Amino acid sequence: MTYIKRLIQILLFVYLLIVVLLTFTQVVFRNFGISISGYDEIIGIAAIWSYFLGMAHTTLTDSHIKGGLDELIKNETVKNILGNISNLGLLIFSMIALMASIDIFITAFTHDYRSLYFNIPITLSASALVVGFGLNILFIVARRIYKK
Repeated sequence: MTYIKRLIQILLFVYLLIVVLLTFTQVVFRNFGISISGYDEIIGIAAIWSYFLGMAHTTLTDSHIKGGLDELIKNETVKNILGNISNLGLLIFSMIALMASIDIFITAFTHDYRSLYFNIPITLSASALVVGFGLNILFIVARRIYKK
């Protein structure tokens, strides 16, 4: 899992760097009266990938926002029960979302949907959902198996 974790961290860095650099470039160019058409398509793809890889990374590292409940609940049994309920809910949601993501991907692929300016296949964005939720499920199950 450490190789997967490292790969996700590198991809997150690259995608977020793309978002920052393209946004910065657009702001600078606007000050000179120059408009870059279609840059938002690339930013959108990088942002979608960073969001869904970030979700998977959060699940892998078990760093979801807990709202301070860990510190409020002192009883370990209650903590474990709530953690299991939370993981089950996350697993069910991720499975439903994965099925919907696969449907979106198949629709985009069969209709050959493309972006307006650069003609980028929408499947590139849709695959981020499939990969993100697929990894999320893998990491939830793996954490449950290897926890014991």
